[in-house]
Amino acid sequence: MTSGAVFNSDIHISGDVRIDDHAVIAPGVIILAAPDCSVAIAAGVCLGMGCILQAHQGNIEIHQGAMLGAGVLIVGDAVVGENACVGYGSTIFRASVLGGTVIQPNSLIGDTSRKVNTKPVTQSPKSSPSTPSAETDPWGAEVNQVSKSPTTISSGHKESISSPDETDSITPEITEVSPESRPDKQQDLPKEPVVGQVYINQLLMTLFPHNTPIKPPEPPSS
Repeated sequence: MTSGAVFNSDIHISGDVRIDDHAVIAPGVIILAAPDCSVAIAAGVCLGMGCILQAHQGNIEIHQGAMLGAGVLIVGDAVVGENACVGYGSTIFRASVLGGTVIQPNSLIGDTSRKVNTKPVTQSPKSSPSTPSAETDPWGAEVNQVSKSPTTISSGHKESISSPDETDSITPEITEVSPESRPDKQQDLPKEPVVGQVYINQLLMTLFPHNTPIKPPEPPSS
């Protein structure tokens, strides 16, 4: 290919660019070579749509059978080996790709200006609040001992305890008491003198010596 620029609606070529007749170039490809630099594309090479090859401070060589996907960008001094496959949207910056290598799409190769910190970030473990264990809790220990201790009933107590059916079947005996059989408590009790009766009798004896003293009225019979 001539070193002069070639302009058309499909591709743009400028500088020292050598393309084999058996190479396949898709529309929208741009190939640029700076002064004292060159771009060489061997037979069987396939450049996808929108690929950009710019030789700067070195040469770009695309060896036989290499395939570049759509939108691949190659800048600087670079070499793509035989039958290598570069995925779409990848960028190769001043680097070489060995023959038969497969590069994943949207990959970045050869850029040493940006360093990625691959050291894993270690997070300090969060200390969980200490909870008192059951062994150090005296109240919990006592509760556990009480709940775990089996309740035993001696044979003597078992015999003395009656079943609910037996207690329900026992009916108390009720004896009726007739009014005649009730003791007359009023007859047994002595008659209490009426307050002031003695003084009244003495006064009557003084006034009426021939009359008998007034007897207190008898309480009514119940």
